[in-house]
Amino acid sequence: MKEVRTESISFEKDLLKESFKKMEPNVKYEIQSLIYYPYLFHEYKVEKSGLINRVGQKTGCTIDGMNKIGALVDTAPTFIFKKIKEKYIMKRIVNNNEAIEIAEQFLFESIYSRMKIVKMPRLELQRQEEFYRPYWIVKGKGKLTSFYLTVDAVTGKYHPL
Repeated sequence: MKEVRTESISFEKDLLKESFKKMEPNVKYEIQSLIYYPYLFHEYKVEKSGLINRVGQKTGCTIDGMNKIGALVDTAPTFIFKKIKEKYIMKRIVNNNEAIEIAEQFLFESIYSRMKIVKMPRLELQRQEEFYRPYWIVKGKGKLTSFYLTVDAVTGKYHPL
């Protein structure tokens, strides 16, 4: 068992089963397991030089711990600590320093493309936290085919594998 920082599960197994039954009654869904996927959360203070609208505000992003992809975060995630069997925890491949570089590049590109700026702002890292987001692995079986989905246990959004 390993204690990790994670997010609370909003879509429990029973709720997930019910929503799949309503969505596709002719497909049988079997929830295989719950896995924990690695991310690094970064929160930055945006320094005054150059920004018209976001002087002194904070901005955040997450970096996918396996695919090294950034995503903007509107609000900082709320974390809990949970003990999980290590076989259900995906291993991250990005290290902390590499994640900081990716996060800063991602934020610079986002700021540059979306905001009115005089010059590029300075970003001051306020915090970096590794966390693991829970995902359900679901197998769907139809009359002619079977498939797998990952379902975000926090938001309920699903993605084919």
